[in-house]
Amino acid sequence: MKSFFKLFALSIVGFGFFACGNAQKGIEFVSDEVQRKVDVLYNGKLFTSYIYPVDLDKPALYPIYTSNGTVITRGFPRDPRPYERVDHEHHVGAWLTFGDVNGIDFWGTSYAVPADRRPLYGSVRHQSIISTSNGLKQGELVATADWVDFYEKLF
Repeated sequence: MKSFFKLFALSIVGFGFFACGNAQKGIEFVSDEVQRKVDVLYNGKLFTSYIYPVDLDKPALYPIYTSNGTVITRGFPRDPRPYERVDHEHHVGAWLTFGDVNGIDFWGTSYAVPADRRPLYGSVRHQSIISTSNGLKQGELVATADWVDFYEKLF
């Protein structure tokens, strides 16, 4: 199976709830290739990170914070917190994918899929960051990713 999609674009827009009294810095992207992530900052504060670790079957935005610093994504399974539910291992932050592409499930893939069902699941492999564009009210991150089936994941 060949790659299904090669381009992923993330556009972050500064909405009214981000309004702050301090000097406007806008949206800024900070790449960290060692930790395999790109931090998205708004006025110098972490808003989210585009993460693509090798142990995750799809890139995701994680964690996601409000303008006052409250995290709105659950910790499980990346960073479990007390009293959280520990189900839906494939729900990591926010991501873009589909449940059925030519019979392959790109949505529910996770370490919890039983071995005999893994051939029915694919993964979205981050390839590279093409560009980032910082801005006062809008920023853009463009990345490429390969959507591969189970057998391509083996190589």
